[in-house]
Amino acid sequence: MTDQNTKEQLPGILRFLIKLFQIFLYIPIQIIFIPFLIIEIIDRMYKEMEKSKKLGVSFSAIKAFQYKWAMYDKGL
Repeated sequence: MTDQNTKEQLPGILRFLIKLFQIFLYIPIQIIFIPFLIIEIIDRMYKEMEKSKKLGVSFSAIKAFQYKWAMYDKGL
């Protein structure tokens, strides 16, 4: 009877340990990559503003093309 209890509890314990491991892995990865994301956002905004001045179009009109340019990365 005790053998059945340990078998039933083991997956619960494993699930808890896996979730704990995922959290401890997720947080450092986020801390490492968030600065790169911020730098990339600033770079893209600068390129979009530069492109809008070159084309003589308002910055808000250029924002309509933002996602298409982001897909190709060479569009800016």
